[in-house]
Amino acid sequence: DCVVGLEENVLGNVSIFPNPSNGTSYIDIENPNGYTLRMNLVDITGKTVTNNILLNSTRNEINTKNLHPGLYFLNIVNEHNDRAVYKLMVK
Repeated sequence: DCVVGLEENVLGNVSIFPNPSNGTSYIDIENPNGYTLRMNLVDITGKTVTNNILLNSTRNEINTKNLHPGLYFLNIVNEHNDRAVYKLMVK
């Protein structure tokens, strides 16, 4: 579920799976407007663990192998600085 929101008509449907992640997760973004989307992965302390990953396809792989178990936030931003935040659990 989206925590903070871009309207659905900006990103379209977004799904993150598997969630919780066991090493690799995928994020599917419809992106009907064809915006350039960047993603940062942030841990619960607010520390950015991955920065400026370009989401350039409908299915994007997220490598979580080197992350400590716990809750992370996926911040997705388009070129208009519209932002959406999703939760990702890492086992």
